[in-house]
Amino acid sequence: MKTRVSIALFLAVALVALGVTIAVAQGRIALPGTESASVHTYDVTFTKWITEAPQMAGVVGGAVGDGTFEGQIQDMKVEGSMQYVEAIYHVNGSKQSFTAHIRAMQDNTLGSGVIIDSVTDGWLKGATLYGNYDVLTKCSIETPGNSLEELCFQGVLHLRPTDETGK
Repeated sequence: MKTRVSIALFLAVALVALGVTIAVAQGRIALPGTESASVHTYDVTFTKWITEAPQMAGVVGGAVGDGTFEGQIQDMKVEGSMQYVEAIYHVNGSKQSFTAHIRAMQDNTLGSGVIIDSVTDGWLKGATLYGNYDVLTKCSIETPGNSLEELCFQGVLHLRPTDETGK
């Protein structure tokens, strides 16, 4: 019985230590005297839809303030239930604005996708960008000019400045 408790306690401590190590490495926990102390991630929420392909429109919020979204699909490939998209995003918030080059991978079976790449102009130019989104068949907001009727994409972008952006 003592052996089971000891093993369980050891595993619990090991999992907590692993979680803290990963969080520090990702910059989510700032420790004095570490580089992660200066790392901050900015979250930008979005709801977007297709107007006339390849054009997109939408709304944004979060770290940039309430505002508008515009985008242009540059390339799209479909392989089975997967879609691979390359696009330019223009985020125009009431506090901050930026342009980003993105690459997205969408799983139509799951109805969700992931986004990666970087900010190319404006606020936090050079920052790493990553995020995720859900495909909603019935959008919760009005989507003027939506060529796909009520379908929209809703998610969050995480912007992580590099040492060069420093903001």
